[in-house]
Amino acid sequence: MIEPGIVPVVLQVVKGAPAGARMIYAVQVGAFRIRQNAEHILPAMVQYGTARMVFRAETQCWSVLVGEAETRAEAESIGERIRGNPHLSSAFVVRVEFADGTIAQ
Repeated sequence: MIEPGIVPVVLQVVKGAPAGARMIYAVQVGAFRIRQNAEHILPAMVQYGTARMVFRAETQCWSVLVGEAETRAEAESIGERIRGNPHLSSAFVVRVEFADGTIAQ
């Protein structure tokens, strides 16, 4: 039986970011299997900062990300503003790495 709780864990980093990679923190406000659904929400997110869509091959989903923060704390601040909207209360901070140093649009 699985129960809620806290247990110690050990994490092992198996692969770091490639040389020249750019890393930012952003707030994910949604993930959509249908690209048009992600495109529909994108314009409304600009009020919170830079908004972009990123296709994640592993999940076959389009993630809508807001912000381009250098630190997690900065991204959390953006997230607090976004979560102030009751329709976006499940938004959360993610770390985004781009191998070629560019940010996907």
